[in-house]
Order: sequence, then C-alpha cells, then structure tokens
Amino acid sequence: MLKVYCEDFHKNEVRTLGHELGLPAELLERHPFPTPGLSIRIIYAEELFMETDCGETQVLIRLMVDYANMAAKKHALLNRIEIAMSEEDRFLLEELSNGRLCQHGSQETCLAHSD
Repeated sequence: MLKVYCEDFHKNEVRTLGHELGLPAELLERHPFPTPGLSIRIIYAEELFMETDCGETQVLIRLMVDYANMAAKKHALLNRIEIAMSEEDRFLLEELSNGRLCQHGSQETCLAHSD
C-alpha cells in the first residue's frame, strides 16, 4: 500500500488531489475530515510499479532525515547529497535533523501537540 503524506495541504487541496487520483466522492466528502497530516492510502493498483533506483532513493531519504548522524559517520552515499545541495542547504538539513520532531494530532475533541 502506497502512502502519501499531505502535511502541507488544506482539506480542499487534499480533496482536489483525491479527485485527480480518481477516488470516489463518498471517500472525499465523508466526515469527520482529518486535520493536517492526512494520509491518503491508495488501496488498489492494477500493477505494482517500482523504479529501478527505488532502493537507493529510500537510502538517500533516510540519509537526509538523519543527516547529522550520517555526516558524523561519513556514510558512503553522503557525496550524492553534497553534490546535489548547496552548503547552506546542507547546514539547514543538519540543523533540522539535529532537532526534535513535533507530533500533532487530535486527542478526544482537542488538538494535541507533543515534542
């Protein structure tokens, strides 16, 4: 099952995306509608398709998410990131990967925030 996280989309944008993907109206218009962080699940595909470099892409994404630790360990694929990003972007990536992630969600009837 493929998951697409739409953290930066508002509900109308997510509905438009769902419509473009061909999802039925009863799925798009049902209530309650989730808050940011909506996960759209594509339940069925006629044929599974995966690019040949999918494994390498997943490793690069993990490197970017944990860039500060991987830079300290001198991971072998860091040169791919260094070639593709400016020094300023790499600095920002290191700062972001050093920080703690916040989680947002709903708890009973209130929005919840956790560091």
